[in-house]
Amino acid sequence: MADAVYDAVVVGGGNKGLVTAMYLQKYGKMEVAIFERRHEIGGCWASEESPAPGFIADTHATAHGDWGFSILERDFPFRERGFEWIPFYVGAGGVFLEDQDQYLIYSPHTDESQERTAKSFAKFSKRDAETWLKLWDLWINFIRPAFLKNIHNPPPASLDEPDEMEKLLLHPEMKKFGINLSYALKSPIEVIRE
Repeated sequence: MADAVYDAVVVGGGNKGLVTAMYLQKYGKMEVAIFERRHEIGGCWASEESPAPGFIADTHATAHGDWGFSILERDFPFRERGFEWIPFYVGAGGVFLEDQDQYLIYSPHTDESQERTAKSFAKFSKRDAETWLKLWDLWINFIRPAFLKNIHNPPPASLDEPDEMEKLLLHPEMKKFGINLSYALKSPIEVIRE
């Protein structure tokens, strides 16, 4: 188009569309337009007052961690423009029909050691509570660091070189949890066929 005003048009200003547009503008030096049907951009990053007054509701996704924002904050002044990531207090939970008892999985921002979550599980199973704490230790010390490297870096140049998640699966600590590496390294179709 000879009269085009924009170099790129992003349809949908959700979190992925917004970030794409921001990177195209900042590093691609492009004029970018975002078209979004909601009253604000940001998609599942946006929150609103819920029908229950005084509560902030996440209007879309329910499990956004801080791993994505930490990289974006290096490139974009979100906080200068009023952005605030509000960590969830309780991330998940469940209620049993039989007696209305419940378990809660607390946010790592409100239960860093996950002791409160384990206590919630211990009401039903001491073994499950102990397993949760072991898995949390595995997450903090091995899985999360590998996950962060994996999502924020390009894949290895060679197919023969394992990526960060494959290196994690080969780590001796993973064997303690009975992870069958043959399944972890196969494609979903291979696992289903077996």
